[in-house]
Amino acid sequence: MFSLLLFQNSVANLQTADLWVTVVVILFTLSLIAERIANLIKLHIPSLREKYQDTTREKIRERRVIWVAVGCGLVVASIAKADFFHLVNHGDLSETYDPKLVPGIILTAFFISLGSKFWHDMLDIVMQFSNLKKYQAMNQYEEVEKTKSSIQQSNRKNIQDIAKSISPRLQDIPHFNGYKIVSYQSGNNAIQLFFTQLPEKIEEELVWMKDKMKNERIEIEVLIAPKNELYGN
Repeated sequence: MFSLLLFQNSVANLQTADLWVTVVVILFTLSLIAERIANLIKLHIPSLREKYQDTTREKIRERRVIWVAVGCGLVVASIAKADFFHLVNHGDLSETYDPKLVPGIILTAFFISLGSKFWHDMLDIVMQFSNLKKYQAMNQYEEVEKTKSSIQQSNRKNIQDIAKSISPRLQDIPHFNGYKIVSYQSGNNAIQLFFTQLPEKIEEELVWMKDKMKNERIEIEVLIAPKNELYGN
């Protein structure tokens, strides 16, 4: 049970990691577009394109370049309806424009202005984290499957031991034609008892058998089988 809870938690973390991969990919793409637009603007404005030897003028130019990047990010985010809050919750862009999206769009514009290199590096980090989560989830899935298989084998051995212990009495029941142990997908186990015809006191025998395995979750099924078919485990 504990292993299953760990696996479910890993799946939830994996879904969260995949969501963040999508978010970063979208922001990386938008930042590339905004960056190209900003570069075109700088190419046509000498005061933004050319660096100055004077420190004061250079700082002024850098601030202008930053504002151009933010402005381009705002334009791209507005056109794409890239509300940051919608993006991190749903992993996609808004389909319709709404004034309520403005704060999220402004926030997206700020993140876009950080540049494509920043988001490219961030994408590498998120992808590594996502791959790590996938690896952990796969390992825990295998561990859960091994635990389930071990429990099923243990349960089946217990049933076989019980079946062997009651086999001598089963042989004395009239019309008994063998038994079979079955496991269902629900996880329940059953002993199928085959008779060529239904004995008169089968209810008493079933009460005795159920009392014999009262601590086990085992069902007893009584079935009619032809005389020419033999059953047994």
